Amino acid sequence: MKHSAICLLLAGGSLWAQAPPAGSLTCDATGDPVLVRQEGVTESLGTIVLQCAALSQGPVSGGIIVFVSVPVTNRANRDDRVDARITVDTDTGAAAIGGSPVLVGGNTLVFGNFTFTPPRNGLTTFRITNIRANGTTGTRPITATISTNGQSGIGIRTNPVTIGVPQRSLLAAATSARIVCRGSNLPEEPAFQSLLGSASFTFRVTEALPAGFQARQPGALNGQRILVKYFGFPKDARLFVPNVVAGSTAQTPTSVGEFGVSISGGVYTARTGGLVLTHVPGADLDGAGSNALGIPDNAGASFNGVTEIRLVDGNGSAAFEVLEANPFASEYALIPTFVTLPANSASIGTVATASVSFGPLSRQAAADTGSPVPRYSDIGAPNDCAALRDCNASYFPKLLVRAPQLTFTWEQSTRTFASHYITVNNEGGGIMNWVASVTYRSGQGWLRADPPSGVNSASIILSLVPDGLAPGSYEATFKVEAGNAGSITYLVTLLVTPGGAGPGPQPGGNPNAPRLSTIGNAANLAVATLVPGSLASVEGANLRGDNVSVTVGGFPAKVVNATAGRLTFLVPEELAGQTIADLRVEVDRVAAAIVPVKLGPAAPVLFEGGVLNGNGTRNSGTSPQQVGGYMQMFATGLPLEGVGTILARLHDRDITLLAYGGPAPGQEGVQQVNIWVPDELPAMLTEVTVCGQVEHERFCAPPAPVWLGK
Repeated sequence: MKHSAICLLLAGGSLWAQAPPAGSLTCDATGDPVLVRQEGVTESLGTIVLQCAALSQGPVSGGIIVFVSVPVTNRANRDDRVDARITVDTDTGAAAIGGSPVLVGGNTLVFGNFTFTPPRNGLTTFRITNIRANGTTGTRPITATISTNGQSGIGIRTNPVTIGVPQRSLLAAATSARIVCRGSNLPEEPAFQSLLGSASFTFRVTEALPAGFQARQPGALNGQRILVKYFGFPKDARLFVPNVVAGSTAQTPTSVGEFGVSISGGVYTARTGGLVLTHVPGADLDGAGSNALGIPDNAGASFNGVTEIRLVDGNGSAAFEVLEANPFASEYALIPTFVTLPANSASIGTVATASVSFGPLSRQAAADTGSPVPRYSDIGAPNDCAALRDCNASYFPKLLVRAPQLTFTWEQSTRTFASHYITVNNEGGGIMNWVASVTYRSGQGWLRADPPSGVNSASIILSLVPDGLAPGSYEATFKVEAGNAGSITYLVTLLVTPGGAGPGPQPGGNPNAPRLSTIGNAANLAVATLVPGSLASVEGANLRGDNVSVTVGGFPAKVVNATAGRLTFLVPEELAGQTIADLRVEVDRVAAAIVPVKLGPAAPVLFEGGVLNGNGTRNSGTSPQQVGGYMQMFATGLPLEGVGTILARLHDRDITLLAYGGPAPGQEGVQQVNIWVPDELPAMLTEVTVCGQVEHERFCAPPAPVWLGK
């Protein structure tokens, strides 16, 4: 907007130095302060009230100027006029005066000259309304100072007045999330119910002040929106969101079973005063533009529709507009995103991110002619668990990391490698995505964490890779981050002593030699512990040939499957009781570098899609296992017979009496576990896992979702 040049002669804040002009008023200013969103750029401020008494009879003329302590952000036209307004009480009722004010200097509203006749009793009231302002400037109250021009017959006292109090209004169970992409099926006809068998993550958004969620207001271009932004998803990922999200005050809230809320697409009746959000399919990446979807007008409408999110270079967004809300209740909503990825995708393990905020987002913090109203600044939301009193709830994940003393000593004259095994566990509920990272304080590239990310429980191999380092002392920090589940940081030290060439590729090496990169459980390479009698896999290069052999600890391992990039083999049972062994891979008589691997009595993992109903169908939201029947699970990494026992855990129940637990018929290295589902359990989405009990220690697989029906 352009800046208007207007010369102001102010007479506000005190009465006249000389006798008042004919037709004059003396006024006391008061403010009606309201809570405004600290995230909001165009927040509606409270009413300014001038209560006036006539000092002399006759028509009153003048102009009123309002100076606001923060930038005014009403939508402006090309003449810098905005849609704030003044009314005054007369004998015939409230009358609009002064026209549309001109915005001067970003903070000052100038209402033009007007003339009106006060009521016969000599008392009248001005009301100045519909001022919007930037609430992101801090926590200090927003004030207004009211003045008049020099020819005015109006005198004003009691300045300034408070008309707004900024306060954070959006809370979230997670402002941002890291999503470890995994294989997830795409149904033929995507809908809320059919997608329940796919991977998903949920943002819970909660209002922090009364009417924090607000439907579209008069003069606004759109309603308040909740914006979910997506970053870094692989090209073959497809994302879907519900068309309608029923909030906590609806008949039945929308939920995929997280945060202790039962599965439902949501049920809602229009104009009943509860919270409901609808998707805005045509909104831009900042959540602006287009129109929100409506909802059926019939009572008790249930929702099953979804919309696919358009991703460009792995990035996209979904905007949800507040269609209705209850200003007298504290409300929250659960916004799920379904993520599908082919099971054979090379992008499994990619770490993507998502964030949630109010929308539309805008960096325009002053009045202008084109920006949306309302609009918001991208400010991360504080955690909502304190407001909802569930910070210690069992459905929240909780990070636990166990690591040894991370100190390495390396002699340059040797070719030995050093590795430490670090366990990551989710001690709570739900799904915990975690990311491991290394930050160097001195030196570069001498430490490697593998895998760098994962879901729930796993093992990380922290390996020394010190090629090219000069003798001396080096430090790095190793960190595991799991969002609201916590983060843990360790100091890693390395002492390099003088000697010959260190480990690494040597001149003249065979470029066609097999190379090993990642070794772990065949069902999930993130679990690095190998278990005798179970299936393990190694990823790398040049692993396929006419003659492929694998030995572990000197014992031959049966190769089950071999491709150029991955070998799957059966860990020799003769290794029972050992904790570490050398892995050797040879392809057509060319050997890869020998790599030490960790061994353990148990480290189970359920196969992807390895939870089946008793009739052999894959368990899903549309095909739940009926309570009272039995279900089947397929895993690898459970203890050998005679080493330990097999058990399971379903929901909150330890299942020690199995229908069956042992080798899966006809599948070497695969274990099958069948359990009876207690008939007193309700229909719900919950979790199931299989465990191996070895002496007094229990080893459990990362839990898998399971749908139960009645």
